[in-house]
Amino acid sequence: MDKILVLNWKMQPERLNSCFNFFKKLNKIVDKKYRKKIYVAPPSIYAINLKRKFKDYNIGLQNAFYEKTGAFTGEISLSMIKKNGLDFVILGHSERRVIFKESLNLIFKKIKESLNLKIKTIYCFEKISEIKKLYKTDEFKNFINQNLKNYLYLAYEPRSAISTFGGKEIKIEKVKKVKKIVNELFPGIKLLYGGSINEKNILNYIELDGFLIGIKSFKINFVKKILKFIFHQ
Repeated sequence: MDKILVLNWKMQPERLNSCFNFFKKLNKIVDKKYRKKIYVAPPSIYAINLKRKFKDYNIGLQNAFYEKTGAFTGEISLSMIKKNGLDFVILGHSERRVIFKESLNLIFKKIKESLNLKIKTIYCFEKISEIKKLYKTDEFKNFINQNLKNYLYLAYEPRSAISTFGGKEIKIEKVKKVKKIVNELFPGIKLLYGGSINEKNILNYIELDGFLIGIKSFKINFVKKILKFIFHQ
């Protein structure tokens, strides 16, 4: 299975031109045949401009809301992602749970709507119990029956591994256990790993289907080092 790399820029950079400069540098180090395997989630204010200018890459959002429209100040709907030609969305990130108090119930509503709209959905989960609960929902069983599993990617991101909450390195044995359960419940669905990945430890997790990188993902030299392990350019 081909590996993918997800770059979650979080709340950086401050200017659109900085985004353009990043992609110009990225183009120099990524062969065209690999660009569709790179998913970039910039701050939402930049996403459409970047998609229009850099069509070779997948451009998406770091979060979205499940209602299609309405009085929800500050929110961006999943429907907007679909109708404006963006490629994917990240849902359930630890920072959304901790800082913005998003519940698992709310996250599942977002996943349901995202899959209904056939948007590639990167679901960040922290515990095995979460994906077991998702697996048991009637909505998800319907998604599997409709062969919508190609739109769902699972990203294992234990909270303690996120740089925001400590950046603790997770033992590969635990990750392998998670991979085994995911493969049993969701055969064919990509399993990504996120949490303090660097050029020194990435080989420990290389058997997974890809990686989600956070705050360092806007540092082109760091991304260059990671790409060498994933695509072997």
